[in-house]
Amino acid sequence: MRLFLGLLFILAIGGCAQPDDPGDQTLPPAFSGFFHHDAVDAVNLRISDDGTFQWTIYGCDFGATVDGVWTRSGETIVLRSADAAPLDWSHGGSFRFQVDHVEVVAIDGRLDAVGKTATHGVAFEQSWAAGGVCAVCGGPLGPTGQCACADPFTAGVCP
Repeated sequence: MRLFLGLLFILAIGGCAQPDDPGDQTLPPAFSGFFHHDAVDAVNLRISDDGTFQWTIYGCDFGATVDGVWTRSGETIVLRSADAAPLDWSHGGSFRFQVDHVEVVAIDGRLDAVGKTATHGVAFEQSWAAGGVCAVCGGPLGPTGQCACADPFTAGVCP
């Protein structure tokens, strides 16, 4: 009887997640690799299993990379800036679109992202396809197209 009560106590108190327990923070395989957002410029996202992420944009005449951190909430990955400031995100032709955070889910080989602007709380949705893209540079302003590339974070532009 004592053994039963002891096991019951462990399950009730010690065997369950406590309020401060962050839960499972491993990166699910569906979030690994490179993903790109459909845009004129080459826009790519990489979520790493060490709790960080990067997104990058290359437009032939400019480029930027933004780093941040992620946490897992069930099957959702939440992206934030590392310093709790608004996160610069790519949206609507701007790579300085400030958001509080971005929630990402993996669906059928792609990532779907939702978030809200930091200043006005305007919601947005995005889809990020699997694979990285690099910019085809050849016009007077910006890319003239995109090509698939193995590592868009080191290449940036198509050969």
